[in-house]
Amino acid sequence: MARKRGRAKKIQINLHLTNRWLYTLIALGILAIIVVGVYAVIPNPGHSVSEIDFTGKNIPLSGAYGLDWQNNPWGGSGDDAWIKYVQDGSGENAELQIGISNDGNDNIAFYQQGAERMTIQNGRVGIGTTNPGAILDIGTWTDWNTPALRFSKSGTNTRDIRIINDGAGLSIKDFTGTSGTIFNIRTSDDTQRFVVDNNGNVGIGTTNPSAKLDVAGDISAEDNTLSSCSWVSLGACPSGKIMAGYNPNYMQGSQNLGPKILCCEL
Repeated sequence: MARKRGRAKKIQINLHLTNRWLYTLIALGILAIIVVGVYAVIPNPGHSVSEIDFTGKNIPLSGAYGLDWQNNPWGGSGDDAWIKYVQDGSGENAELQIGISNDGNDNIAFYQQGAERMTIQNGRVGIGTTNPGAILDIGTWTDWNTPALRFSKSGTNTRDIRIINDGAGLSIKDFTGTSGTIFNIRTSDDTQRFVVDNNGNVGIGTTNPSAKLDVAGDISAEDNTLSSCSWVSLGACPSGKIMAGYNPNYMQGSQNLGPKILCCEL
């Protein structure tokens, strides 16, 4: 009877140890599955994944960053790039930042149709050029259909003004095809000081030039000043005045008054 009791006790102890090892292995397996799942969904720094899917979810912030790329991926030091959504100042003011730091020749490039269309480099913006040499550098466009700059206005008083660099210099063209002023320079009080109309007339001090150069006011040439200028009919200028200009078709509003000469005091 004693031998039977000892054998039963030994079997019971062995079964107890076997169950404990089995439970331990199961727990370790579950822990391994959890760890692998966490690393697959939320990669830790230093671990890479081929794709992160945030469909229907928000991008979680890590500190102040939304996305922060690995530093110095191609050597060197201090290189970093990020896209972050942060508080701008205080309250609900926010700012979306797209940045790259350290070297001046590190650039942010915008691609479209397989080509670099705009770049930001060394504090300069280039459009149509990958190496901007000014704060805003627009690549050479010589075709009026794709100008470097286009200013258009729809609705009332429509305008279509285009600027190109055709190799002969800067060209400004009015594609609207209507009469009136196509270019003017104004002062802070919104007064037009210099105008060019659709007939090619240039006005200084007048918004309705009637000659190739129409000046309302005195004209100074070197040390000489012309004053009290007026347009008169063909012939000699009044006493004390000299002829300073000629207009074969002097316009007063919409009325053509014919040829006139400009007489001024010297």
